[in-house]
Amino acid sequence: MTSTVIALSLPILLLVFATLRNIRRGINLGDEGYLVYGTQAVLRGEVPIRDFRGYDPARYYWCALWFRLIGPGFITVRIAMTVVSLGSIFLIVLLVEHATENALLASVTACLSLIWMRPIHKQIEVFFSIVCCAVMYALLSGVGYPPLLGALGGVAAAFGLNIAIYFGASAVLVLLAGSLANSEHLLSAAPQFALGFLAACLGLILAAAITPRFLGCYLDKKVFAILRRGASNLALPKPWLWATDVPQLKRYGNVKRFVLRFIFTLLPVVYVAAIGGNVRALGLLDTSATNLVLASACTGLVYFHHVLSRADLSHLYQVFHPFVIFAAASSQVVFGVYGAVAVVVILFGSSVLLLFREHIFIFGPLAKHPTETLFEIGSDKFLLTQHDADQLQKIHDIICSHSTSSDRILSVPNIPGFLALLNRGTAVYDTFPVYPASQQARDTMLKQIIHSDPPVAIISRAKVDGRDDLMFANNYPEVEAFIKNNYTSVFKGRSETIFIKRCKIGSLKLEEPIPHP
Repeated sequence: MTSTVIALSLPILLLVFATLRNIRRGINLGDEGYLVYGTQAVLRGEVPIRDFRGYDPARYYWCALWFRLIGPGFITVRIAMTVVSLGSIFLIVLLVEHATENALLASVTACLSLIWMRPIHKQIEVFFSIVCCAVMYALLSGVGYPPLLGALGGVAAAFGLNIAIYFGASAVLVLLAGSLANSEHLLSAAPQFALGFLAACLGLILAAAITPRFLGCYLDKKVFAILRRGASNLALPKPWLWATDVPQLKRYGNVKRFVLRFIFTLLPVVYVAAIGGNVRALGLLDTSATNLVLASACTGLVYFHHVLSRADLSHLYQVFHPFVIFAAASSQVVFGVYGAVAVVVILFGSSVLLLFREHIFIFGPLAKHPTETLFEIGSDKFLLTQHDADQLQKIHDIICSHSTSSDRILSVPNIPGFLALLNRGTAVYDTFPVYPASQQARDTMLKQIIHSDPPVAIISRAKVDGRDDLMFANNYPEVEAFIKNNYTSVFKGRSETIFIKRCKIGSLKLEEPIPHP
């Protein structure tokens, strides 16, 4: 117990330092705004996915709990996600120390993982990738009660459908490895594990079914929508070492670009090799560290789909943690106690060198950066560049002078943060309409705008992923034309234009629900 407390002290101190340094720095009007807006909507009585496009519901209710405790806003969401990061650190230390009996290795492994715990609003994905490693390790080691271990994966579905799918796929890999190695305890645990997983999933389905209109909306918007698109995300070119055109990495220097491509290519190769090697050795090298190698390799290989679906640095951050655990455990097996610590320390230093110039670096911008100013809006205080603070202040003043708190406004396609900053309702169901739009989707959005009658519209002119077809004006031309015909442009920022309604479009009351597509 004493060794665990000591092992936790350094990564927790680093997390506290990073939080104090970064908690107010910058603002993400896209994904972070998407999370903050959804939490505000939940507190207004709306249901995620049914009433507005959103993540799976549980993460909104987690953040809403913190809104109730310490007040609403972006900073509160960051605190809620920092608590999740703290849980990740605890779990990594407990997991690595249990498998290796090396408290020092557990401590430096948690520090390495902390470097990759970005962006702050995506810590749910990070946490459950570590939970998945821990559950797979428990299965391999015969630790814990299999139905309860399976139920953890079912419960994870409340935070993300993909999380539950990754959990189930990782379990299939681990159980397959066990069957190939004739592991008796794994073969006996498999049906119990599956029973716990299915029972938890059925419980969530029942909860969804008794919530009016939720289950049908969830299936249509979350499951069938992916099948209709044929993808779970906006795909980017895969940055394999041999790839010739990787536009998402062009902003980096040659060395960093090569390292990122090397990591992307290396991860699946290492995982497959480790799974193959460990299946052969399972039973011959039946050690806790070996079990953790196999557990993290199976989890890492499955989670690699997440970065395959959108191959950028942000998604690499989210799937790197099984590799961190894998590196610690495999180094212990190959190099011993002190060799493993040396390997992880080297990886820590290399990660700092790779990432320290990123604006979301965990310890803040260590490189030279523009002078920041404190910008206050609502209950939040941000550290922003003077230019960004001035732009946000102008936008705030325009919106507040032309709308009231009960008005719904239009903020598209990837800037729901404006809704969150001013705690306004959305004029349309889809608060993040970045995917290629069908004619039906365009017609539906236009009907919702007419119905909502928003006094203000904020439209980004940016090209999503640099694609002309994903500019809002090209993706939703009927909506763009409607706005230009009925609204007046009053402000142009770096990438967004603010429009003010010329005259009332409809006579429907704002309190009436927005029709859904």
